[in-house]
Amino acid sequence: MKLQLTVVSLEGGMALLKLPDGGTVSWPLGSLPAGLKTGAIINFIISENGAGVSDPELAKTILNEIINVDE
Repeated sequence: MKLQLTVVSLEGGMALLKLPDGGTVSWPLGSLPAGLKTGAIINFIISENGAGVSDPELAKTILNEIINVDE
């Protein structure tokens, strides 16, 4: 599945991204392409069962950032 998120704002080392359903998520700027600007479109590819994910720990970290869960 491919998601297109729109950069709403860039502040304090975080990007506020607008989801297709209108919701938003904060994402660390260091994990996004350099040179992003407000209004840019970010494409995320999401797959099931670890397809395309070579590092399960990295996948877990990214998902926890999305849902804002601290371990």
